Amino acid sequence: MDAEGKSFSSGVDIGDHKPGKSDEMNVFYQIFKTMFEIEKPIICAVDGYALGGGCELAICSDIVVASDRAKFGQPEIRVGAIATLAVYMLPRLLSWPKAMELLLSGEHISSERAEKIGLINAVLPSVDFAEEVDSYIQKYLKNSPLLLRKVKKALMVSKNKEFEEAIVDVRKIVNEEILTSHDGIEGLNAFLEKRKPVWLGK
Repeated sequence: MDAEGKSFSSGVDIGDHKPGKSDEMNVFYQIFKTMFEIEKPIICAVDGYALGGGCELAICSDIVVASDRAKFGQPEIRVGAIATLAVYMLPRLLSWPKAMELLLSGEHISSERAEKIGLINAVLPSVDFAEEVDSYIQKYLKNSPLLLRKVKKALMVSKNKEFEEAIVDVRKIVNEEILTSHDGIEGLNAFLEKRKPVWLGK
């Protein structure tokens, strides 16, 4: 996902935080539930301001790249609100102090700062940003489409589980969905035969 103009996204209307607006916010939260359920990894490209719900949209993606002019922040506290999704996501992405800093200050941070604290993956030049993003994502696109999906699935099913339960669940995906697939077999054979694999995404 990406956007053009001054802002990537500044989130929901401030008025939607008022009492009686739960239906509007429920629709907003459904977007994030859908993002977590999508099998394919989601790469978010931010060029401009990603504030409030826009920042939440970015950090709920799987990979986040930003231009050198991008800004991130959760300014909800400054208008008497709480960034619900950010409260859930930030402690899972960052250290507790860094998560608290963003949520308690409401300040905007640069893309360079966001990369340094682990909020995003990479900072790319704003000049020819779309081309820079296309170049960046090639390292993912050269891999099996099937394996890209299965890695995300494995991460999601093992999330927040104890070690033994997580390993059992991930091994089930490996044994039943990867080792029996064309791409799983092709990858191993190509390595042994010292050639490039031919991925079919199945």
